[in-house]
Amino acid sequence: MTATRYYEDLETGETLESGTMRVTKDEVLAFARKYDPQYFHADEEAARDSVFDEVVASGIHTVAMWRQLHHQVAADMHGSSVSPRTTSVSRAQSALA
Repeated sequence: MTATRYYEDLETGETLESGTMRVTKDEVLAFARKYDPQYFHADEEAARDSVFDEVVASGIHTVAMWRQLHHQVAADMHGSSVSPRTTSVSRAQSALA
């Protein structure tokens, strides 16, 4: 069992590595249609005419997935259900459906 950590135990520059999350095209489309209905997120046919050439996950969707992965990584951290001011979230590439 890992000892409980507190945010003050974190060191500047420390990174946490999460696992991965696989999401289906149907999940991407459903999320987009409900929360971020831009055509390249929510409409397969219209997305073919976008700069992506296919449906891509919404940035809001990818941040929500990051948040779930953060909970898994920081499970040993007291108060891990809140973030002490996240200043940057970056994606290496678009999340293609």
